[in-house]
Formats: sequence, structure tokens, C-alpha cells
Amino acid sequence: MPTKSKFHPEKGYLFKIVYRDKKFKEKLAKTVIKNRVKPYPNELFTSWIARNATINFLQTPTFINCYFPEYKNKFLNRDTDIFVDKEIANNFAKRMLLDENDVFNTSLQSYSGYLNETIDPKTRNHLITPVKVRGSYPRIKGLRYCPQCLQEQEYFRKEWRLSFYTVCLKHENFLINECPQCGEPIFLVKRKLDVESFNCWNCGFIYKEAETEKIHHNSEGIHYLSEATNILRRGYFTYNGKWYYSPFYFRILKHIAKLIYLLDYRKWEILKKEIELHNLELKNTSELRGKFLEEIISPKEAFAVFTASISILSSPKNLKRFITSNKISYSILKRDLNYTPYWYETATWIHKKQPHLVTIEEAKNACSWMKKNGIEPSYSTLSRLLGIVLEKRKRPELATLM
Repeated sequence: MPTKSKFHPEKGYLFKIVYRDKKFKEKLAKTVIKNRVKPYPNELFTSWIARNATINFLQTPTFINCYFPEYKNKFLNRDTDIFVDKEIANNFAKRMLLDENDVFNTSLQSYSGYLNETIDPKTRNHLITPVKVRGSYPRIKGLRYCPQCLQEQEYFRKEWRLSFYTVCLKHENFLINECPQCGEPIFLVKRKLDVESFNCWNCGFIYKEAETEKIHHNSEGIHYLSEATNILRRGYFTYNGKWYYSPFYFRILKHIAKLIYLLDYRKWEILKKEIELHNLELKNTSELRGKFLEEIISPKEAFAVFTASISILSSPKNLKRFITSNKISYSILKRDLNYTPYWYETATWIHKKQPHLVTIEEAKNACSWMKKNGIEPSYSTLSRLLGIVLEKRKRPELATLM
């Protein structure tokens, strides 16, 4: 007969709840969960589930296995915040008597149509920090948090999973992506059972008690990060006086960040300023080529890189200046882009090397020179002299000069 150990705050000791038979388990899996909390408007799914597990004196995996056995042992060993779709959200909403949209809004898939056109749970997604789980342990520091926000309202915000969201806009301090005491990744699925506050699964450190580091008062990061988050919230942006779909902005924002961080196109005043203000040193690009930006960039590096990237996209003038000062070729500007948004294409096509078109005057002068030097003018000789292939079918008007 299986038993589970639980912590009871009133009794103050571990007691055992015995699940006596199969019928009891089946009933538990169908019953409405009365002891529940609603998600906050910008809360992460794993944060919300962890809070519900806590008020029921359960670990998160036990809470899922008891009340939602259909997800047993296959739900929390992945990036759950991306995995939750509308069907799963509807299932949780019904069992907890909540609105389906409120539950689905806790999933990162709710960013579809705002951050990316679609958020795919089966692959890596642009501008979302990855959370890799092997077995039941996190392997990547993909989740960040602000201790002061947790002190005010203890839940993890959805925007903390965005790779460009590296500082708290309210408290103006850097977000933390690891346990300050032991250095392990932040992981909400596991916690020390006898502590109600969010705490480190490894050492028990209470996350909201961490010290914070303020950004420099002369930094422009808050201004530009606010600009990007407003675009995400609205679902559109303006460029050169016209409105465009926000995923087209964020796709190019990621591309500009890659040019800076992975390909070493780093000549930009604001980037240099943020690096100096915060005593940063970006990694050498030779160590980074071919890697996924969101997996390797540190929060402080991301702060400087994305502040610079957002400033570059803030106006056509800035984008042009960034391209020319770094001498970026047209092929690099379009590298790895499956599609090129119209606004970006119109801003960059002028940097494409166009083939020189031989004018009538140039051809006439070249033919005169050849005749003076005893060379028979022809399309072949004219091509060799000018260094450009000229064909009769494409330039028939030149025949009158020969």
C-alpha cells in the first residue's frame, strides 16, 4: 500500500496520507480541486502550478500525478511552460473551475502572434530562453527572476523567460538566473517541502531573499527595453511612419543581436557605452559560432547586446549607420533568415552590390580606343576591355558602335 509524506504547517511535522485503493485514486483524478489559487495575469504556468501544489501541501510532481494522472511522469520533465497548449489549459481550467483563457495565458504559447508567428513546443524558439530538463533536474539557466518583485507578489512573471528581458523595469536591477547560494539553475517544479516560499531545489535558499544589483543610472537599457516590451504588448510596431506585425520586428531584433554577439559586428556607440558602464566583456566570437544565442549569452551580456539592437532598430537612420559603420554585406544582412520582412528588405537592399551597367557613352569611348589601336570592336573584345560580360541579345543597341 503506497504512502506519501507531506508537511502540515499546523501540525508542524511530517505525516502520512495513505492512498488505500484504486477507486480512491480514480475519484481524486476526477474531482474538482477546491483548494486552489487563480493565476496572475502575467504568471508562468509552472509558477501557478507550484503555488497550487504548495497550498495543498504537495510537491508539484505529486500534485500533477494525483489530480492529473494523464500527465503523470511525462509533463514536468520538459519545458512545461512552452508545452502547455489550449487543450491542456482547458483541462486544468475545468478541474479548477477557472477561465480557460486565464490558464492558457500562463503558457509561453500565448506569445504566438506577438513574439513569433507560432511558438513551437518541439523546438527552440527565438527570444525565449530555453529550459532543458534531464531526468528531473534542470541543465540550463533559462529562468530568471527579480527578488524585489517576489517580495511584493510571490510569483514568477512570464516575461522573465524572454531573452531580451534582462532587467526589472520596475526596480531597475538585473534579473538573476541562478541560485545565489549554490549556483544551480532556477527550477520551480522542485522545492524544499517545509518552506512555502519559492526556494532552491538543491540547497533550499529562498529566492526572494537574494541581493540585487542595480543597473547604472546613465544606462539607456530601461528606455529601450520598455520600447520592445510595448511592441510585444501591442502586437505591432511602427517603422518609418508605417505599422507592421510585431513578429517581424522581433525576428529582425534577434538577427541584429546575432550579428553583434556571434559575428562580431560590434561598432555601435550604445553597445560600447553599456559595456563600459557595467564593466562587461563580451565573449570572443570564435568560441560562439554556430551556437544558439539564447543558450550561451549571459544576462548582463544580453542586456548590453539587446539594448544596442533595439536602439539600432529604433529608426531607419540608426540601422543604416550600423550597417555602414560595420561594413556589413547584403548577404550577411539576410543570413539565416527564412523570410525577409518587407520593411527590413526595403531598408537593406541599397547595400546590395548591383552589377555596373555599361552606358552608351562608355561603350562608344571604348570602341573608339580599340579602333585607334587596331583592335576590331566586337562584343567579345568590348567585354574583355570593360571587364563586364556583354551579350548582343541583352545589349543590341551597342551593335551600331562596332
